[in-house]
Amino acid sequence: MSVTKGLAAATITALAVLCGVRAAMAEEGGSFKALSSLDARYAAIQHVDGLIVGSLTEGTVTVLESSGGLFVAGAHSNLACVVYRKISAEGL
Repeated sequence: MSVTKGLAAATITALAVLCGVRAAMAEEGGSFKALSSLDARYAAIQHVDGLIVGSLTEGTVTVLESSGGLFVAGAHSNLACVVYRKISAEGL
């Protein structure tokens, strides 16, 4: 898996977890569909022990559909997150 795909997957996973935690605190259940447009700027440092990659990811998220009260269809949010990933020399 490329570094870009790995960081994108980590970012999406983090968003899903954060949204799930917020939903669990507010209601018993529900679902939503959202569309995000993100700009990620990556920097990588190669060293003897492996690779360190960092990213600042910013953009917007729009809720397309919602069956619960936490997310309202049509709502927009700004998003900013920092991603850190360390890959050992063995590729782990």
